[in-house]
Amino acid sequence: MKPAEYSARWLAFQAEEYGHEFLCSTMLDVQICKCLGLQTYFMPDGSEHVVENQVRDINDLKKIKRTVPLDHPLALKHITCITEFKKICPKPVGGACFGPFTCAGGILGTEQLCIASIDNPELINKTMKITTEFIFEMALACEKAGADFFWIAEPTGILLSPQQFNEFCGKYIKKIFNGISVPGFLHIPGNTNHLIDELMKTNAQCLSLDSFVNMRDMAHKIPLELIILGNINSLSMLYDPAAKIAHDVAKLNREIRNFPNFVISSGGGLAKETPEENLLLLFDVTRKMPVWNREQYLQINKLWRIISTKSFDEICLILSQNYYSPDIIAASLEEACVYLQRQYIYKNLSLARYSMQAHEILKFLYADYVNDYCRINIEEDTFNPEQLKACMLHITQGFVNK
Repeated sequence: MKPAEYSARWLAFQAEEYGHEFLCSTMLDVQICKCLGLQTYFMPDGSEHVVENQVRDINDLKKIKRTVPLDHPLALKHITCITEFKKICPKPVGGACFGPFTCAGGILGTEQLCIASIDNPELINKTMKITTEFIFEMALACEKAGADFFWIAEPTGILLSPQQFNEFCGKYIKKIFNGISVPGFLHIPGNTNHLIDELMKTNAQCLSLDSFVNMRDMAHKIPLELIILGNINSLSMLYDPAAKIAHDVAKLNREIRNFPNFVISSGGGLAKETPEENLLLLFDVTRKMPVWNREQYLQINKLWRIISTKSFDEICLILSQNYYSPDIIAASLEEACVYLQRQYIYKNLSLARYSMQAHEILKFLYADYVNDYCRINIEEDTFNPEQLKACMLHITQGFVNK
């Protein structure tokens, strides 16, 4: 087979054998640097790396080749793979590249890149223009080849503060996503909690988040029109026994079960040594989890926000104007209670405000909107309505443990 056909058949195998719903034809950062004319070398393990110190200053950037992706065989293989995949598999496939900032790190060296973000921003911005131009052209070529989305992985972005991310990275990613008509997917591994607001500004339509991020917190914060993908720990998938993988996948599914904008995945790329059994569990356990329909998801996400912020009278008014099934009311109440408890723990909510809202929920519970048989799960604890009343009363009296 030609390289592009071989890659396409490998992606199709993953879709058919394991259940992948989104496939990517991914071009690595070292390959992009190679297309731009930089020299590379191979380690004994077969991995390829960019030779360091080829670009030391702005004048050295003149060495960079302004290559069009369609004119370079390395890039063309990934573009053609998309067309070949479309011939044999109906599932969504995307073009994918490592991001402009990560590729700039390949050109300058990561250490020099970090230093330049402080004392030589001009060097970074000029380098970023080169990498962004190549990746943008790559995205356009992938879209023309039939890509359903375009994926950018920007691991080096984790090194930046929010302000630096927007200045040296986010605005360039936004330029790429704004210039294509297919959805943009953005993946940054590691603890990106400090960057979430900046990631949303890139106009990505899907954020892929690592296991360091709490997905339920993201559900409470991120609008429904933005898709979140993740985030089972990749090292856990590699090393942990199947029973733990199944437990973690089921737990994540339960935590985000009330939100429609989540796709279960690993938190990052998987090592080739990852046990096949663990990979299959990720899909098999998820498929067995119950889900709401679209209308129910929208009802829950409207109602839990009302229960967590409005007065008892306002909650009752909403319930009188719309029909919500007992199951929807219970799910919304559960989500509101989890949200309020977390906001208090994170010190985003004062004890006085927490107690005030608990008092409104207590009145709601006494109004018999919640069936006696329902069970409310708040983190690791399960409450029936009477037990939840006692818990809310406890909070209204100011007795709360963090």
